[in-house]
Amino acid sequence: MAPIQLLGLLIGLLALHITFIYYKKSELEKGDLLIWSFIWVVFIFISLNPNILNSVTQHLNLSRPMDAIMIGAFIVLLAVSFHNYVVNKKNKKNIEKIIKELALRDFDQYK
Repeated sequence: MAPIQLLGLLIGLLALHITFIYYKKSELEKGDLLIWSFIWVVFIFISLNPNILNSVTQHLNLSRPMDAIMIGAFIVLLAVSFHNYVVNKKNKKNIEKIIKELALRDFDQYK
């Protein structure tokens, strides 16, 4: 096992552990735990079996395995960014609703 593979394995296992800790603290839901665990397991698998990317690279007509990694990373980054945007909008609506309710409640008290 090459040192870079060992480093990838350690980073993946640490990330899995941290993800599980956040789940136990109830900061992640079960769906989040499953998604992130899947991502980290794939990361570990690719770290231990980097030759698997050669077949993916050939199938997608890419010149290097690093191109496949970068494309995958951009897809994951875009998905996480979109998810954050949706959650942010949802939180904004909830905060506005709470502020309106508090303002109306305070207004009714001073009538």
